[in-house]
Parts: sequence; structure tokens; C-alpha cells
Amino acid sequence: MKPMTEKSLREAFAGESQAHMKYLIFADLAEKDGKKDIARLFRAIAYAEQVHATNHFRVLGTLNQPVKIFKLAGMARITKSKKCILLLTQSHLCRMRKMQ
Repeated sequence: MKPMTEKSLREAFAGESQAHMKYLIFADLAEKDGKKDIARLFRAIAYAEQVHATNHFRVLGTLNQPVKIFKLAGMARITKSKKCILLLTQSHLCRMRKMQ
């Protein structure tokens, strides 16, 4: 993939991801305001943005490469001596997964 194409895809992924979160926030606000139908619409739009972001991520070729995903997300530390990845999940659980 050409560098300019990759840059454009990464920017598109970022934009779609931000839109996804924005619409989820709008849905929460609408629901708190008692507007459940509007909240449902915002959640549907958020889902569409998530699909778009996932497609950009897939084209970038990172979905089938867990090590690369964890590096990009800043969620992993690779230790050469043990050849493992330490994953820190949001629930603060640690898990060791051997690299192949």
C-alpha cells in the first residue's frame, strides 16, 4: 500500500471512530432527556460509523495481526526473552499469550 493511501485510511479510521463515539454520546444525552426514539436513531448511526471504521481498519490489514493491533493500541509490551505479549485489559486483568 502506498504511504499516502495508508495515511488517508488511518485518518478516515480516526474520523469514523470519533463519529462513532460522538453519536453514542448524543444517544446517551437523548436517552437522559427522555427521548428514547432519538437515542435509538443515534445508536443506529453510531453502529454505521463503527462499520465504516472497521472496514478502514480491515483494509489497513491489521485485523488479522493481533500483535500489530496491540502495538497500535498501546496495550501490549513484547518481551523478547519470554516471547510473549502482556495484555492489560480494561478490567486490569493480565494475561500472557505466547507468540507463534
